[in-house]
Amino acid sequence: MKNRIVYLSGAILMSLTSFAQSISSSPYSLYGVGSLYDSDFGSLPSIGSSGMALPSDTFINNLNPASLGYLPQNHFMFDIGGKAIATTYQSASRSEKRNNFQFSHIAFAFPVTKNSGFSAALRPYSSSAFKISNLKLPISDSQEFYYLTAAGSGGLNNFDFSYGYRFGKKLSLGVSAAVLFGSTTDDRSFLIANSITTLSKKNKL
Repeated sequence: MKNRIVYLSGAILMSLTSFAQSISSSPYSLYGVGSLYDSDFGSLPSIGSSGMALPSDTFINNLNPASLGYLPQNHFMFDIGGKAIATTYQSASRSEKRNNFQFSHIAFAFPVTKNSGFSAALRPYSSSAFKISNLKLPISDSQEFYYLTAAGSGGLNNFDFSYGYRFGKKLSLGVSAAVLFGSTTDDRSFLIANSITTLSKKNKL
């Protein structure tokens, strides 16, 4: 059991580079830390992520840490998943398609005692990936315009731990803790009357 935990911990750490690649291509990801990312484990996506009350006896339920108290003895659960996003942007004159695929999560869980269980998971929290070319914008209180070109990438990762304990057959409690980390880049240039101003920003969180 200990060897499996060590191997999986190493796999999770090696996967950090995979999560560093942004999965979102939405222009709205230029705001804040990017577009928030949703990823559920096991069969939860197939039921609309409505399985909060389901016990974790056949899969890892990341919606409710209290369900870890129902993990069967002598079991070790491992869950890895991916997510594909196909997006079409369309205006009156043109359309653009973007397709993205990335691993969505890596998680494992195991019983600590016959009434308790522990899980750990790594997954994206937000994604920032945008590119804007020569967007014409008006200058306030003026008849003039300026042109914006911008590009950004990065996002935040979520490394969370959960523990659940079962009291009898009908009551269980759980706690979760999460660490968010990552970085984003934002490069912009402004063209005003044949004069270019460039701004570059990188945030580490």
